[in-house]
Amino acid sequence: MRRRPPEAQGRASQSRRDIDTVEPRRRFLIICEGENTEPDYFRAFRTPGLIVTVDGTGKNTLTLVDQAIETRDRLSSKCQYDECWCVFDRDSFPKDHFNNAVFKAEANGFEVGYSVQSFELWYLLHFDYCDSALHRSSYGDRLTDKLEQKYVKSANMSKQMYVLLHPHIHKAIENATRLCANYTSETPEKRDPCTTVHILVERLIQNAAP
Repeated sequence: MRRRPPEAQGRASQSRRDIDTVEPRRRFLIICEGENTEPDYFRAFRTPGLIVTVDGTGKNTLTLVDQAIETRDRLSSKCQYDECWCVFDRDSFPKDHFNNAVFKAEANGFEVGYSVQSFELWYLLHFDYCDSALHRSSYGDRLTDKLEQKYVKSANMSKQMYVLLHPHIHKAIENATRLCANYTSETPEKRDPCTTVHILVERLIQNAAP
């Protein structure tokens, strides 16, 4: 049998070592309340080196959490996720429903990116620090002013938001972190305004390949 030259053997050994040392791709499962706004934002996220599964359920609070648990358990037969997230808003749901949804998700191994009052607060924090409790209906007008175009909740607009906001993403993380620091022992529904979406965004950025 013809032997390979020493340099070829060396290249083959190095190739095997490279394969052995490649880090596995981290997997994120993100289950969202909305069918467009949140899922479109996270689907547009640039995450090289990650496997990110995003699902928009159209369900809310406890129903969303139940759906998230079912989805994770169903998909776990194919792959194991490193991080599982629920993303939902306070909106006008009863406070007990919102609090219990947060607690149930966490008790079942999910992290929660919640917003009080709505996901648009996360958008607004890309431009301004906002610690005033505004009704969620006010976010649209303020975003229209900042974006210099009419903000409306629509499938077309939600597909644009990641690109429009991304240049300011580190400012949004800084503002959201500062906002969360205002609360200590308050239950989630009393943290108005507040969003923990930035924690998920930071994890995606930190784990993505350069």
